[in-house]
Amino acid sequence: GLPQFRQALPPALSDMLDDRRDPDYCRELGIDLVINQKTACAEEICRALALPGSIESFDLFEGRASVVGFEVGQDSPIIGLTPATLPDRELLGRIRIIDIRRGDGLIIPRGDTVFACDDAVYLVGAPDDIRAFSVWMNPGLTPFVKVIVGGGGDIGLAVARTMESWGLDVVLMERDKERALYCSGELRRTMVLNADALAASALDDAGVVPRTAFVGVTGDDEDNVMNCLMARKRGVDFTITQIGRTDYIPAVETLGVVDRIISPFESLTHGILHYLRSRNVRAAAIIHNMPGELLDIQVSAQNRYLGIPFKDVRFPRDAIVAVVLRGDDVIPATGEMTLDADDRMLVFSHPSAVRKIQDMFRR
Repeated sequence: GLPQFRQALPPALSDMLDDRRDPDYCRELGIDLVINQKTACAEEICRALALPGSIESFDLFEGRASVVGFEVGQDSPIIGLTPATLPDRELLGRIRIIDIRRGDGLIIPRGDTVFACDDAVYLVGAPDDIRAFSVWMNPGLTPFVKVIVGGGGDIGLAVARTMESWGLDVVLMERDKERALYCSGELRRTMVLNADALAASALDDAGVVPRTAFVGVTGDDEDNVMNCLMARKRGVDFTITQIGRTDYIPAVETLGVVDRIISPFESLTHGILHYLRSRNVRAAAIIHNMPGELLDIQVSAQNRYLGIPFKDVRFPRDAIVAVVLRGDDVIPATGEMTLDADDRMLVFSHPSAVRKIQDMFRR
């Protein structure tokens, strides 16, 4: 059955325990799962900055695999090709295309599926392989060289700390003087400005150069959107912000001033989902832009599909096996592949097929 969530922690205690995720320590406190919402948001923002052109991304299998969605631009070399005719077969042997959103429809890709402009294409694979594919798929989107962070709260500070560790030029703007001083003491290479990101002069002082990204994380949804607008007017290439109210997100998306919106609710949901579903089938993630779900399946020694090639297993047509984690290796699924005991399998499924997948791998 479902594991027990024996205690729900107040935010302050959750924050305090964020760096103490040792399983034994948590069990002593009677806690099954500790998730810091701010940390989850910061990590999602950093993943977006690492992959220019991505519309959604998250890690699975303890960071060994990434799921990333890319929008097909009008100049992308993938247009008109099919999974069977894509170049660099060696790289494609290490990743898996799991689904395509075209308009309001969902396409489970097959060998003859033709990619089109404005498709949203979702991939699964090792992070380095996903990055290599994104460079080919979006040749005009080079990595960012500078990041301007609007807001020096916990999320902004965490993002700045990660960006400077990557060797990027980082500027953090914080309107509160005491908080700005604190951030300055916590960061090594980041320029910290005691300034309001809404002021045009602040962005001029920060210095916008080609391939600059702006991160709006002030803690206020309206300020974040306006900050992104001001940054766009000053010439930044990419804007990303946190929006706390999910009912605001559709309206903000129509404005066209924010390239990527991060929802704290969705970031937290991804963490909690690992504890849901049945004993051997766990929900790995819900894809925000897709009517589907990723299932993380632990293959037991008693499973009746052990040793049977995937091509001979009658999976629902609205589901696709993405990758298999065997030991520390992430292996893209093929028709000839067979399952071993203790494998973990990642399956993308339309909601209508989830129950069938559960029944197949319940034991």
